[in-house]
Amino acid sequence: MPPLRRVDVERSVLSREAAAVGAASAIFHATFTPRLAGRPAPTRR
Repeated sequence: MPPLRRVDVERSVLSREAAAVGAASAIFHATFTPRLAGRPAPTRR
């Protein structure tokens, strides 16, 4: 297992709702954005 590294974390200024919308947007983008050749698409269930 690689060694752990220390990171700095700050509190988010976003509300929980805004964070949820951002997460949903990232998932939507990752799911429906076309992929370049040579990069396999994720499998769908």
